[in-house]
Amino acid sequence: MVALDSGSTYMSVPKYAAAIIKEHEFPLEGQSLPCGAERLGNITLVISGIHFNLTPDDWQYRQSDKKKCTSSIMTLEVGYEMFMVGDRFMRRYYTVFDRDHDKVGLAESINIKK
Repeated sequence: MVALDSGSTYMSVPKYAAAIIKEHEFPLEGQSLPCGAERLGNITLVISGIHFNLTPDDWQYRQSDKKKCTSSIMTLEVGYEMFMVGDRFMRRYYTVFDRDHDKVGLAESINIKK
């Protein structure tokens, strides 16, 4: 299950997923890495069978020195299967919250540099 949280900068994953991420030497919150870190590549989230790709520029943010970046992925145990994405995801994917019908619409933003 994925929750879209417009009030959060980070993406959060449950503990079991964080352990898998660490096994693959992928950085989590608080770990610095060179900005761009293309060697780590994109992250693909599959939501309702649709693939949403996030580039390193989407899942990391620049530190104040502009030379190092920090991962925007953190561990948060909300529920065993609960993943949350915040504004780092919503910058790339235009998000519409339809409260009347309890639906969320997602489309790739046209304002993202490719």
